[in-house]
Amino acid sequence: MMNKPPTDQPSSCSIQTASILLGRSKRTLQRWCEDGTLHVVVQCGPGRAQRQLIDLTQILEMFGPCPEPDFTELVVAADEGEADAQNDLGMVLLQEGKAESAVAFFQESARQEYPEAMHWLSQCYMKGLGVERDENLAMMWLNKAAAHGHVIAKAQADAIRAMALQQLQASGPPAPQ
Repeated sequence: MMNKPPTDQPSSCSIQTASILLGRSKRTLQRWCEDGTLHVVVQCGPGRAQRQLIDLTQILEMFGPCPEPDFTELVVAADEGEADAQNDLGMVLLQEGKAESAVAFFQESARQEYPEAMHWLSQCYMKGLGVERDENLAMMWLNKAAAHGHVIAKAQADAIRAMALQQLQASGPPAPQ
């Protein structure tokens, strides 16, 4: 699940994650790093390439009040690529009215075949939350979630399929003359 960052270092996140959280372009955040508005932390892990990280405390101050007590840990875990944390962060952001940011985290999680995120993407596309409403994409994500074992998505997909078949049978081909 979520790994807590070492206590001897401040929490940090990538420019990509900060960009999604703040709803700003990566280029804007890079300018803020260059002009000193944001503090850059360079992290180099064993066997990992060096990557530029931003002080998460500053990002969260710009974000506003943290909606949950473990929000910082959730952001760090999502930034590290944990699919369940990305999905959970998307859910928190959706509840906070930040649907576009939520969709970005659902997409990251869905890329890792996480069925819950696929189901949330289905709901977002069906309702037009953070994305333009698109019933075709909603159905695609619903079916992907179902195919990956999401029980609710499977029940919903089966119900929609049954209704569609019923409609097709009711309208049927015209009677021969």
